[in-house]
Amino acid sequence: MANFKESQKSLEGSSLSAPKITAADFFGKNGKPGYSTPEEFLAYGETLTTSDEEHLRKGTNYMKGGLRTDGGSEIRRDVAGKQYQYYRFYMSRSTPGVKFILTHSIIRLINDYQNGLITIDFTLDDLINEARKIK
Repeated sequence: MANFKESQKSLEGSSLSAPKITAADFFGKNGKPGYSTPEEFLAYGETLTTSDEEHLRKGTNYMKGGLRTDGGSEIRRDVAGKQYQYYRFYMSRSTPGVKFILTHSIIRLINDYQNGLITIDFTLDDLINEARKIK
């Protein structure tokens, strides 16, 4: 039977010990490579429909909450011609789906999250406010 110290060691390298990234980290403000520039992110936001933005908001909230996700659907194009991928997030009693309009930075963020390389410590509103602040 394992004791508590041995159990803690097994968590090393898991998402529980992965570094938290803030909105500032997302933009590379704290000396680490970021996922996007503020200008690129705000331009991306301008291309989103209200529904796309709401999905991105839900997705960042679910990731901030540490919810598990599936591997995502095949990459598809929506009626506006934008590439997207659909992900399901696992809650105790439901599995809501989120449509992410894809950019290189969004793909990297989701992949790093799924691989347990990072934990998310921001919401979409945090990203928008940070981008406007440092733009």
